[in-house]
Amino acid sequence: MGYTVRAEALLQQTVRRIIGQLREEHVDAVVLTISISMMPELTASVGVPRIAAVEHPFGVTLGLPGAAVCQLGVGHGA
Repeated sequence: MGYTVRAEALLQQTVRRIIGQLREEHVDAVVLTISISMMPELTASVGVPRIAAVEHPFGVTLGLPGAAVCQLGVGHGA
């Protein structure tokens, strides 16, 4: 089984901190999200607005551990 993110903690703590910091520094920003998926058809079927499809094996969505060039390439391509 994979790791399950505790979304409630993320929303209540991390996101609020980021938004608070942006407000303190008077930054007018929009946070966009994108879903990186190995199964873009399935991802699209649940209504995700923005999808970046990658052709990597399951478990290494961004590339193998330590493969920084590959990982950055996925991030920049998204």
